[in-house]
Amino acid sequence: TLVGFGGQYGQYDALKRQPEAAKALAAVQAGKPELAQRLYDALLKRFEQEDALRAALFQGAADTRFLQGRYAEAAPLYLQALALRPSLPQARLNLAYCQQAQGRYEDAYA
Repeated sequence: TLVGFGGQYGQYDALKRQPEAAKALAAVQAGKPELAQRLYDALLKRFEQEDALRAALFQGAADTRFLQGRYAEAAPLYLQALALRPSLPQARLNLAYCQQAQGRYEDAYA
């Protein structure tokens, strides 16, 4: 399961203000990660210059892949989110779970 999914640390506040992003978040919460993945990917292309929003979008895109067990695809997206906003604790934790699932224990515990 996705750790802390749902924005309990406020990382999704920026997304809730964007109607398309709210649809993606709702899709994940409704158990439709494939739809959410397509929506997040389209939004990432649209908002190339807005770092806070892009960080949340990268995290959302990573979360959708995480939910599908696609950890190798999720990990680099979490890294991109963290490069834009290092203060996303849930992205850091979920990245560690991805790394652990891939047998990359040293990276996961670093």
